[in-house]
Amino acid sequence: MEGSVTIFKALFWVVCILATKTAFAQIPIERQDLQEWLISFSNSRVALIQQAIQDCVDEFAPQYSIDPKTDFCIYSLGSLSVDVALPQSDFEFGILVNKPITQAFWDSFLSSLQDKLNLLNISFDQHEMTPQFYQKDQGFGTPNLCSSLDEIVAIVTTIMPSWAYLLYFTKYIYGDPLVYESFVDIRSTLNAKARSLFIAEIRKSIRKNYGLSSLYKLLDPSVRGNHAVFIDFKKQLFRQIIDFINYLSFIHQLPLTTPFHQIQDLQKNQIFLPDEGEKIHNALLYVLENRRTHKDRVVSLHTLSPEEMDHLKESLDVIFLLTEKTKDAMHILFPLKN
Repeated sequence: MEGSVTIFKALFWVVCILATKTAFAQIPIERQDLQEWLISFSNSRVALIQQAIQDCVDEFAPQYSIDPKTDFCIYSLGSLSVDVALPQSDFEFGILVNKPITQAFWDSFLSSLQDKLNLLNISFDQHEMTPQFYQKDQGFGTPNLCSSLDEIVAIVTTIMPSWAYLLYFTKYIYGDPLVYESFVDIRSTLNAKARSLFIAEIRKSIRKNYGLSSLYKLLDPSVRGNHAVFIDFKKQLFRQIIDFINYLSFIHQLPLTTPFHQIQDLQKNQIFLPDEGEKIHNALLYVLENRRTHKDRVVSLHTLSPEEMDHLKESLDVIFLLTEKTKDAMHILFPLKN
């Protein structure tokens, strides 16, 4: 019986690997279909990750007397949690623990999980994105040394200020849903404590601009001439649009859900005019489409067609619009004190 299960699992992983290898080919060409595809892709990726986690649990939990139904929970962060993940997207996640769990288990579990996800072309870097642990009534920290909420706010906002912001956007993946629900309740406290730092992060993003004003001028061939000019679709476009949609939702105290739903909510609340909402929606689709077709993410302007250049200009116009709306809202709702 055990041998049959092993063979079945091996066949399952072969099928999964072959399926992920053709993921790019299965993405619809029509941009208007992309939003529906993104939801479907996120759901299928979650299913694969859940199976990989389950296999790791089956392998290591018994020897450490761990019950995944009550002892811990895993949630996703980033693009997967808001249904804009693409085949090249990393799996960013956190782990919630309901009791102290030995580090030996996590070392074995995370190493095996990384190997399985690598086979599926799903990457996560344990050094770049260390899983964040949460223990009920004690806060965040390592599995064996949980910090208080005050301490972790200080750590998070010093080392990675965007963490307080990221914690708004999570999706349950695996384990005890009650542990996840307690985390959802408590993270509002964390975010309230980090609120002033989050607002400071918004102000910093408004100032940064990522050289977009200069880039906008270089869209004119007569200005850039033969100079090589590159655009980073992820950093300069995708993150800017997503971040400022999130900022506006945060400032106006609207639900922080998926970017497409947030655009609708902002439009319903008259923060966006109807034509503005449509432009932002189309710009987001354009940027997502280019993120999945340009695998290197950094693209030379010389390689873009005239039509793509027009879409790029429209996307930059949208970022400037979102920046101005965020700046105006901040002046009204969070004015700087003299």
